[in-house]
Amino acid sequence: MASPSRSLSAHNGHEWIRCLCLVNFDLVEGPRVVETWPEGALSSEEAPVLARISFPDFAPQGWHEEAYMLRYCIGGAWTHGAALFRREWDEASARNQGAQCVICVLSFLAFFGLLASLARTAAEAIATGGGLHELLSCIRAWPAPSELQSRAAWLPLPRYARLLFWRPPEEENDSPLSPLPPLSPPRPCSVWDEAAVFDSQPLDHVARGACAVMPEEEACCRGHGRYGDWNPFCFGEKLELLWSCWELLLAGESLLILGEGPAQASDCALALATLLGPLPLLAEERAGDGGLDLQPHFTVYDAHFQRLRATLASSDTCQMSGMLLGTANPIFRQKPFDNFPYTLDLSEAAPTSPLGPVRELLRGVSGLTSCDGLKRGSLAKYVPGVLRQSPEILGELARIAASGGDDEEVKRAAAQLLLRGHFSEILRNLLEPLKTLFAASYELPVVGMEEAWLQEQNLQPVGRFAEPFCSRSAALALYAALLRGPFGPWLSQYLWSISQHDDVTSTPTSTPSGIFSCVTPNSRRQMGVFL
Repeated sequence: MASPSRSLSAHNGHEWIRCLCLVNFDLVEGPRVVETWPEGALSSEEAPVLARISFPDFAPQGWHEEAYMLRYCIGGAWTHGAALFRREWDEASARNQGAQCVICVLSFLAFFGLLASLARTAAEAIATGGGLHELLSCIRAWPAPSELQSRAAWLPLPRYARLLFWRPPEEENDSPLSPLPPLSPPRPCSVWDEAAVFDSQPLDHVARGACAVMPEEEACCRGHGRYGDWNPFCFGEKLELLWSCWELLLAGESLLILGEGPAQASDCALALATLLGPLPLLAEERAGDGGLDLQPHFTVYDAHFQRLRATLASSDTCQMSGMLLGTANPIFRQKPFDNFPYTLDLSEAAPTSPLGPVRELLRGVSGLTSCDGLKRGSLAKYVPGVLRQSPEILGELARIAASGGDDEEVKRAAAQLLLRGHFSEILRNLLEPLKTLFAASYELPVVGMEEAWLQEQNLQPVGRFAEPFCSRSAALALYAALLRGPFGPWLSQYLWSISQHDDVTSTPTSTPSGIFSCVTPNSRRQMGVFL
């Protein structure tokens, strides 16, 4: 069955969003959902879960507003949301904490960019005394998501002087199939893409004829793909580690991102997830097990926290494959989380050399400088060393960041396109040699024998994975990690399906040994091809 986050047509009844929620922090009871629009949208089981995971579990007094993404699973169904945390100081309040609240917009559809815009609109409505029922009415007047699978549309919010531009997620044609995102021009290849970013313009320029009821005021006009805007500069001075982080996730390693706040941690996690597309990072897209995989806002109240802590304490490497977590809680610097395979600490409290004694273990590895700054825990199984930073790309990003003008959205959009195109090319280089290997069969090599199998098949790396960029042995080590990692079964069956595109109705006569019961060109959207 297709996940509701993967198919527009699978979304029935709730249309674009499930509900809007207001979560307040009570000094006695802790966070709790105080209002939902419409009423009764959350069950008695789900409301306390949302209250716990939506509220930051670490909120320094300097914070006033943070926006981040979250996702959780109840009864096997995944809900995606955007959360906006706000604090208003009140000198008369107990412990001088002030009023703290979180505004959440929840949906079964994983369109975080759209949800983030709606969360800010809802916050404005609450701050100005406007009713959220009007916001819901505006949203319900939009065309159904299933009607916009193949066309762009304006999504007006006239009550709030805002006009959103919807561009549907890019879909591949049934034939011919291609596993690779296009190189030029870059376009959305995963759910964490924003189709376009536009600067604010007067409505008479962007909406003439699109919506007669829109007031003549400034409108926020932003294009939304499956997910939304991600900030390429969220890594700060550690942007050069992007290549090593990408390689680690590709190899099936787990990565913990410690940010100064949940917004930075969430942005970094979504940026990496975007650049991995079209590989399926979400566990429910790979195996439907609802396991821990991507959590851009991971807190100590998450249902998987205790299990993760027990796993790290027991040094069980079997359950540490393919996790990408974002958090701001300093508890994750303590034991047993120092065993986490890899940690990227972006906070000001990070030590000057977070790599510490691990630096000696990595001496002589190709591309050492590209992983300098990543803390390697005892459960790490793969050492990055194939991909090096691109000085040209880093230089261009620096020029974009330092360019004149105050329009940060335009700078971010330019950086997004640059990085998407760059990593699309790297991904094309990586997957090209694998196409011939899986043309006849989707069966993976025996676990532990991947490198020997690749040698036997005489795999020849190309592009960034060929000499003189890296040694053949290092490239084969990455390919071996890729095939035995969480992406291996998906990739083998996906690449095999490409060779079958001449017969789009064909079905495998035997059950694959991987995690899917069958994979045909007609069913690939149910596999999460674009994630």
